[in-house]
Amino acid sequence: MPHVSGGGGGRSGRLVYGPWARPGVGGKFYAGSRIHLNDPNDGTDRYLGSASLVKTNKNFARSIVITTIIALFVNFFLGVGLKLSTTKLESSEFMESVISDDVGVIADKTELDGLLSEYRELTGIIPVVYTVYEEDWKATGANSLSQYALYKYMALTSDERHFVIVYSVPKDNTSKANKIAAVQGNETDDIITTAMYWKFLGTVKLGTLKGDDPGKALCSAFSFAVKDANVKLNPTLGNKLLTLFDNIPLMISLLAFLVIYIVLITRYVKERKAGFETLRNDPRLQ
Repeated sequence: MPHVSGGGGGRSGRLVYGPWARPGVGGKFYAGSRIHLNDPNDGTDRYLGSASLVKTNKNFARSIVITTIIALFVNFFLGVGLKLSTTKLESSEFMESVISDDVGVIADKTELDGLLSEYRELTGIIPVVYTVYEEDWKATGANSLSQYALYKYMALTSDERHFVIVYSVPKDNTSKANKIAAVQGNETDDIITTAMYWKFLGTVKLGTLKGDDPGKALCSAFSFAVKDANVKLNPTLGNKLLTLFDNIPLMISLLAFLVIYIVLITRYVKERKAGFETLRNDPRLQ
């Protein structure tokens, strides 16, 4: 039966198996194979570089396992206590939403009032909107607009179910970028989360930057607030998953571990490639 002879074809009887085996050498390619050199002239019969490649594979597997365990522990810790759904607050039927536009910058109060009422009926949270001149709230001695908003909240009610928004404009030019601050009662925290508030605030500011009057900008923000509340109050599986995005520390952690996984995989691919290049340049395979 035909077989490869030692020294046949001027190749010193080399029999190579692996990714770089060439026709005529008796080699055979198969995915994931290592390079095997059989040289009867010097007794070599082993896989070239197998130790280093095995070490690379083991290090990668160990790193992935350790990172995954840490990621599960950290993200479980950050997710503890996170409510994936909530319920409507109990509020008095006599507690109505309020729009107090002392500056006169809200063009369509009817549309805004409708959205405030919809939000109150949906969530039980009572939204209140004030507009004020910057010079006027500063004259009260408040150190910031947020402190002034807190004063307005405390003067309005003693309960923990209100969402008081103060929109400030300067007297000299009410059309330029204005300021907004809000204060909320403790009972509203499950619905008006930190992430929700910053999106609400961003919607108002984006609207004013586009040239919308404060009323229209607030309408856009409360339209978002209504949709967000529906997600939190409707405990479907999809909505529960969307609620996870309100947990900013959890999202930061997930992104951080994603970057770690990408770094580990990239490094592993480079190390394997370097190992195969070393084998490719082995003088016994030339």
